[in-house]
Amino acid sequence: MPTYVRTLFLMAGTMFGSVRRALTSLNEIERAAELCIAERQEILKNGENVERKDIMSSLFDVIKEKGDKVDFGLTEAKVEVYVALFAGSDTTAAAVSSILYHLVKNPQAYRKLTEEIRQAAASGELSRPSVQYSEAIKLPYLNACCKEGMRMHPSVGLTLPRNVPKGGSMICGEWFPEGTRVGVNAAVVHRDKTTFGDDANEFRPERWFEDNRENMERHMFQFGGGSRTCIGKNVNILM
Repeated sequence: MPTYVRTLFLMAGTMFGSVRRALTSLNEIERAAELCIAERQEILKNGENVERKDIMSSLFDVIKEKGDKVDFGLTEAKVEVYVALFAGSDTTAAAVSSILYHLVKNPQAYRKLTEEIRQAAASGELSRPSVQYSEAIKLPYLNACCKEGMRMHPSVGLTLPRNVPKGGSMICGEWFPEGTRVGVNAAVVHRDKTTFGDDANEFRPERWFEDNRENMERHMFQFGGGSRTCIGKNVNILM
């Protein structure tokens, strides 16, 4: 579908109440981003110490330390907060919910993960009260559970569309002419038995320790892929 046709569809969509409500919600997110920036500004203006280290703290650190040099100010910070609220809240919550749900539904995996964390804590490998990312990535079963949770229930159910390049392309035995819009749903790819095995519909973190791991990694699309990979991928993993 040509880009200009999609624009016309979006314009026509404003005639429907659901679309108008969606646009209103986007405006509310923008106002929330502005409020977040204003509140943090007020705290810093009053000389209060912000002990919590979050994304907002990092943004204001950039503004303070090298904002003029890299042309990053309050406007850019607001955009970053908007993106985090719009694209990074529900998706991160969905990923965490999936991981916790499947752990609760699979007591054996839950016990195994709990034991790994307890052993790491007892040996002093984990910081308190907050575990550092550099420490968490050294827990193999924890990482396997996170991957498996996102495999079972990817946060985004879109088809991740792409346009067929010039000259057309043969995809899965079917010919698609150039300009055709094609896409694949991550949830479908993640349940492919030829890649993830006959038990692809089951939550089994142990699969990430098998010889087929690298091939499975290439077929994980919870963050998209290639040049269009989700810009919040690392933030989601940190969460």
